[in-house]
Parts: sequence; structure tokens; C-alpha cells
Amino acid sequence: MKEEVKNSPVLRGPAPPLTALYIDKVVSQVGTNNQYAEDIGLQQTSHAVSGTVAVAVMQVGYGSENQWLDDERITYQNRDYKINVAAIDSNNDRIVDRFYYTVTFNSDLKISSGTSALYKFNCTSSSYPWNTIERTINIPHL
Repeated sequence: MKEEVKNSPVLRGPAPPLTALYIDKVVSQVGTNNQYAEDIGLQQTSHAVSGTVAVAVMQVGYGSENQWLDDERITYQNRDYKINVAAIDSNNDRIVDRFYYTVTFNSDLKISSGTSALYKFNCTSSSYPWNTIERTINIPHL
């Protein structure tokens, strides 16, 4: 066990401040069995979604995050959303310095047909609380 702890990243050490936040991609089920993945660089997905949708966000540095779909807060307690978080040690110093969030939801239940919803990810730096970064993307539904 000591060997395993010695070689794995830890959450101990100085917390790197929040320096970047970006929506990485949106993956959606279009039709019954096709999936469409899109790398994001826009304010809106280039395609309308349906079925299961996953939104992936990269957070560089430590902070407290909040997520919304329109006016509904996305939380771990809300069973309509599944949130996964991966801790990343990008420079092999055994200190976690990035987090990759993926939130998955059924767009057929959350976004009315023919309309769109605004997904928002907001993060406030743990070590510099005046530093807040927010990213949004408009997600249209078929």
C-alpha cells in the first residue's frame, strides 16, 4: 500500500490557483444509436441534441464550482444529472492541478423540443477568491 500511495497523485500540497476554465466538448445521442461528439470553441453547439447529452469541462487550478442548465442548479444530489470528476496531475509533481468534469443528463427531459438551454459552469478560485471564471454554451434540442 505504501508503494501505491508513493506513486499516485495526491490532493496534498499547495493548491494551484484557478487559471483557466473551458468547455471541452459536448457529446449527444442523435437518433436512436448514433453519437455525435463536438469539440467546443463556439458559444453554441453546431448541432441540435437529443437523448443523452454529456458536457465536459476542464478546470485548471483549484476552485469551487457551480453548474446550471438554464435556471436549474446541477448538483450531485439531483438524480437527473450524473457528475463525474477526474483529478489530473499534468506535470507529474504528484499534486493534482486540473479537474475534468463531465455532467450527463437526458436532454429529452430537460430541454423542450425545438428550444435551447444555456449550460453554465462557474468557478471561484480557492486561493484567490476574487478570481472567478465562467463559461457558457447554448445547447439546442431537436
